[in-house]
Amino acid sequence: MNFADFSENMVALSLIFLNVVTPVFILVAVGYFIGPLLKIEARPLSKTAYFVFVPAFVFNIISEAK
Repeated sequence: MNFADFSENMVALSLIFLNVVTPVFILVAVGYFIGPLLKIEARPLSKTAYFVFVPAFVFNIISEAK
């Protein structure tokens, strides 16, 4: 493995990090700082995620399967 391959792999890894991991950290930080201000309880949010978002996600995955 030469330096060009190594640097190309590092650029690809950096782009993956920026495109995937960074938005997750941003959402966690927003929830951490805004959550106490809005006084939102976790239980209704978890129920909504379980009964609405998970079935919608599963339906989307199944409908796009080939």
